[in-house]
Amino acid sequence: MSIDLQILRNPFQSHQPKFHVKTESELQAERQAVRANLISNSNFTLISEVFEAIRSIRDPEHPYTLEQLDVFTESDIEIKQIGNKKNITVYWKPSMPQCTYTVHIGLAIRMKIEREVKDFDNMKVTILVKEGTHKHKKLIDKQLNDKERIAAAKENESLKDLLESLIS
Repeated sequence: MSIDLQILRNPFQSHQPKFHVKTESELQAERQAVRANLISNSNFTLISEVFEAIRSIRDPEHPYTLEQLDVFTESDIEIKQIGNKKNITVYWKPSMPQCTYTVHIGLAIRMKIEREVKDFDNMKVTILVKEGTHKHKKLIDKQLNDKERIAAAKENESLKDLLESLIS
């Protein structure tokens, strides 16, 4: 039986993730490059609108936005026209594979899109964790896209307060 002596010495030690926080100049350069590739996409305006709505969401554990933490870029947003509805899919990656706030962040993404994207009633939104970026991806995707679970989350007062703090 192997025991991690480091944990025994300090069982309350935080296991902070190591991540690169992008500077504003890095973010601007990345946005310009992505937009240059998307400009030929007929849904470029809607992709930009969705990205602008969600890029300022704050991470609940770190003093940075999701954009700064490289959680998603404009190229992670897909728009497909199906009948009279536009299907918006946002692919994103949690800041670490065992992130405990993944569902909260996903709900915040959904709330911002619902509030800020024009003509939302004619759209279907799907929020998906990128493959291989979280150990509970399938469960989280199911929670974030189930109408009943979303409705229940919107009625939970303490959860609403947390989500408001992330998006305001």
